[in-house]
Amino acid sequence: MLSMKCPNTEKNIQTEIESARAQMNRLADELGVRHPAVVKSSQMLDELLLQYYALTGAMRIKRSLGRGF
Repeated sequence: MLSMKCPNTEKNIQTEIESARAQMNRLADELGVRHPAVVKSSQMLDELLLQYYALTGAMRIKRSLGRGF
């Protein structure tokens, strides 16, 4: 689940990704990989991964601009 306590930082999203991945794996073990709850969990994980890639990509751009590249 997405945390609304603080802004999404790289570390926060990494933690949420690991939690979502573990939850998805537990559900898949219990219900099977085609169960709607597992599919929904996988979609939530995908959203977190997209947020992470967007954040880390933006951070790379900022770092390279800061170095005069």
